[in-house]
Amino acid sequence: MSACMAGTADLFSWHYMGLQALAITDCCSKREKQERGLLPWGNADEHAMAEHLVAAAHRGTVLPRMNLWDLSGVIAQASGAVDVDTGLMHVAASMVVPTVSIFGSTSVALTGAMGARVVNLHADYECSPCRLKICPKLQGGSPTCYGELGFSKVWSQLMNLLDQ
Repeated sequence: MSACMAGTADLFSWHYMGLQALAITDCCSKREKQERGLLPWGNADEHAMAEHLVAAAHRGTVLPRMNLWDLSGVIAQASGAVDVDTGLMHVAASMVVPTVSIFGSTSVALTGAMGARVVNLHADYECSPCRLKICPKLQGGSPTCYGELGFSKVWSQLMNLLDQ
């Protein structure tokens, strides 16, 4: 089972992370047939976006509403996780789940995940980390700094972690 997670829609651009998660889900399903992408959510906006993304991709699973204890159980069984700077990233890292953490507007130095099987990817963009909740440079619904961290970079790092 694979867990592909994302942060809140307003703070971390669910659109970008959702597309990343579904792309990784697709690759996971090609790598090992039992793999599937799981999308947790924390509010109505995230739930609607997760449902939309899974429907559009015809793959992945939107998890039911869960408390942190139950969600931690799902994460503990995951073969890998992709997340932005959220608490779930730290849960996955603490459980030694191979975790790729993505930082655009937030700082790896302040809140990066720690662990033997963690890669913290950060945007190499002029204003990153800005620590702003709303990006003044939005392009297509996503902060421009996240564009620096494309699918191939995230996927490559996840595969390296899974092969360790």
